[in-house]
Amino acid sequence: DARQDPIVEEGDQIVVTASEGMMIYGGVKQPGVYYPFGGKMTVVRLVSLAGGFTEGAKRESVLVLRKDKKGAPIPVNMKAFSETGDMSQNFELMPGDSVYVKDSGL
Repeated sequence: DARQDPIVEEGDQIVVTASEGMMIYGGVKQPGVYYPFGGKMTVVRLVSLAGGFTEGAKRESVLVLRKDKKGAPIPVNMKAFSETGDMSQNFELMPGDSVYVKDSGL
């Protein structure tokens, strides 16, 4: 379908709206800032974009740090999600969230 891959011609303007990214660091293969292009960003999607977990990642010890919320980080147990399908562990992230995956240092 040509609508999915339009041809850009001289004089065309491409508008990209600014979006605040979500940072992920710690026990992931490609830590960094990722943007929710093409849909909502969930914890699993962000981990996937970051190349997955490292060998030493503590999947049961993931923390979501919410920029606009004062208080404690939100604990996430990705081990429970992968073993039991507990969807409450794979919630939608908000712009500006940071995700920290604890790592054993292996």
